[in-house]
Amino acid sequence: MGFDCIEDEVFRHLVIVREDFVKRFDLTDFVVVVDSGLVNKKNIELLESARYKYIIGARIKNEPDEVKQWIF
Repeated sequence: MGFDCIEDEVFRHLVIVREDFVKRFDLTDFVVVVDSGLVNKKNIELLESARYKYIIGARIKNEPDEVKQWIF
């Protein structure tokens, strides 16, 4: 297991970090985990276009009531 911190709202360093982890840990599968501060349409599109598996934290208080009901 490993982690790296990216001090940028855009994932321009994500590919470098991902390649380093895959090589360093001899990974065949990889999941990107980011906090809610990086949730925006562009970043999600970048993750999906790169075909990365991902988990993004979200601020539950900002979600619509239907989503809150589904979560709880």
